[in-house]
Amino acid sequence: MTDGERALEILESESLAFVLVKKGNVIASGSRAGISELLETIKQSPDAARGASLADKFVGKAVAMLAAHAGIVEIYASIGSETAVAVLEKHNIPFYPARRVPFIHNKYNSGMCPLERLILPLDDPAVAAQTLEIFIAQRRVSMPTL
Repeated sequence: MTDGERALEILESESLAFVLVKKGNVIASGSRAGISELLETIKQSPDAARGASLADKFVGKAVAMLAAHAGIVEIYASIGSETAVAVLEKHNIPFYPARRVPFIHNKYNSGMCPLERLILPLDDPAVAAQTLEIFIAQRRVSMPTL
């Protein structure tokens, strides 16, 4: 079993949001919806993700750019967008989505995911990663605590 297949198996069996596997070992996983946990993982341990395989429920251009920036070597997804396919092909990262869609929808299914829309005009994975970090940080500051 490849690292990617192992990541996908764990993602599905444990109902996780993402799983990173490297050399047969799970190096990170997350259960929260959205990209923030994956972004935090890559930011905290940038070298750990390099060479890892990722399984994720939803892979749009934002996740694809973050993966390219982090040096992830293959991606499995339940749903993958056409924009993710284009980014991953450009960066020679094998991508195995169970289902392809034109774009990732927002949580209300009323339009494009805000992160996919934010990253859409960007071509540089490092710039995309920085843009995502700023966006997530700004959302945390603006959200009231309960």
